[in-house]
Amino acid sequence: MVCLVSEYCCGMKPCDVLLWRRPPVTGAIFGTLLITISLFMLMEYTIVTFTCRVLQLLLATGFTYSLTKGETITEDDIYRAVDKFVECLAPVLTKALQRGYHIVMWRDRRVSACVLLFSISVGMLGNLLSDMMLLFTTIVFLFTAPIAYEKNKSAVDSFLLKMKETVNEHLGSFQTRFDSTRKRE
Repeated sequence: MVCLVSEYCCGMKPCDVLLWRRPPVTGAIFGTLLITISLFMLMEYTIVTFTCRVLQLLLATGFTYSLTKGETITEDDIYRAVDKFVECLAPVLTKALQRGYHIVMWRDRRVSACVLLFSISVGMLGNLLSDMMLLFTTIVFLFTAPIAYEKNKSAVDSFLLKMKETVNEHLGSFQTRFDSTRKRE
């Protein structure tokens, strides 16, 4: 048995997914996320209820599969599928953990400051919106913003350049004040 997730997603980067470079894969991920969020948000599911429904669906599928006496899946098939999935996931997860470590340890101060400001902004938005609505909005934004960017690249690039200059100016003044305070001590 071939692990379909590994077969379709192996070698893809997150930007490939968000830029819809493989529409079937991106559509499946986007649809799965939206369906899951809608279950939690609209039907007011809890994690326990959702987990029980998934378990019930798996049991019903397994029961139907055993009645029809379809192709049997051996333990070796399961091990191969898991190994292939882990093989594809390990480099991505390792890189993400390394990047997270560098952000948390302030190795790149600009990135860490941006993450801090982003978390404060999202915290403020979280006070105004429910968690599920914020998650829903974020996922829709993640999957639609790259396409909108590609269509309006010149306007967005000029705006981002102005924004970057402003942020660098403020961060530079903050760094200067920080350094002068350190020298006084």
